[in-house]
Amino acid sequence: MFPFSLPWFSSSTKRYRKTASFSSVGCFALALSHNGENLAVGGAQGIKLLNILTQRELTVPSHVDSCGVVTCTTWMKTRLGLGFEITCITWDSASAESTCQIALGTCDNIVQVLVLGANSQLQSVFAGRLDSTVPRSIAFGDTGSIYVFGLYDGNVIKLSSKDGTVLSEHRCQSVIGSAAVHLKRGLFVVDNAIDGFTLYHLESGQLVRTFTADPPTVPVPKQVSFGEDGKVVIGGSDNGSVYVFNRQTGVLIETLSHTAATLVPTITVRDVGGRCIIACASLAGGWKKAVISVWLHDYDVRKTHRTNSWTWVRSLITFVFLVVVTLGSQIPINNSVQSKQLRERCGAVNWTHEADSANG
Repeated sequence: MFPFSLPWFSSSTKRYRKTASFSSVGCFALALSHNGENLAVGGAQGIKLLNILTQRELTVPSHVDSCGVVTCTTWMKTRLGLGFEITCITWDSASAESTCQIALGTCDNIVQVLVLGANSQLQSVFAGRLDSTVPRSIAFGDTGSIYVFGLYDGNVIKLSSKDGTVLSEHRCQSVIGSAAVHLKRGLFVVDNAIDGFTLYHLESGQLVRTFTADPPTVPVPKQVSFGEDGKVVIGGSDNGSVYVFNRQTGVLIETLSHTAATLVPTITVRDVGGRCIIACASLAGGWKKAVISVWLHDYDVRKTHRTNSWTWVRSLITFVFLVVVTLGSQIPINNSVQSKQLRERCGAVNWTHEADSANG
């Protein structure tokens, strides 16, 4: 439509600068802290905390490494010391200071919401089993709801975060390798496992556009996220790169070179004061070392902190880690996993809802 390209969306402009590089044994999950200064790495040797500025590993409690493989991580402004066999986890950033609401999904179709109180005790709000949907991603909504994204069936289910009531349901046009939600813009984006990443309206499930990437050579889910206040979509690849797309046009803005022709299934993105921070990791099985890269881009210089923005505020940010005994997102999930003990422990209930065929 336009015979020119805006300079800040030019594909030839190098907007992101590489600022750090690490290695970790068998990296399966990444999470950036809320101030963008520290990176949590889940891998074959447990959890690692890395400081991006100094590029040094930080000390974590000695019992962490003894728990096993870590495949899901998230940051929250509280502590959590309990692990589940899970496929996804999130926390409600709108939670009160004295409590923290957590939602998670497991490989045997269980969805659970818990509250972590001021006394560091977990209490179950509800737990239930979906009919056939294996939760791949999960996110809190604005009005007492959670969104669950199904791995194999592409279902997007909106549940009440109070009791698990099914509020709505629709279906994507593909499986969901991973998903990210932007509540402010009412959108979500998924790894479609076919030709890139697909953007949908959150409430209606209407397809908006597809961000075309190189066809996958290996059927491994690739994480995707929003960045720059939702102006860009960022996703992993099969060829050692990280893609940055213009959300409104679908145009590839920039390709970040991570490694030479390796899988890049793991990414995490954080916006901090007008600065977008991207971290990614290549796939390394077993005890092989994975390469981790971090990029920065100041997309809004009016907001970017210019004075000592890399000070580590240890008293404000703590991390939560989840230990699992499977390889999570890096291998196909076994639908036959027995869930009896988990349901007994969580007080799970069965849901009997049907997909809305009109929205399928």
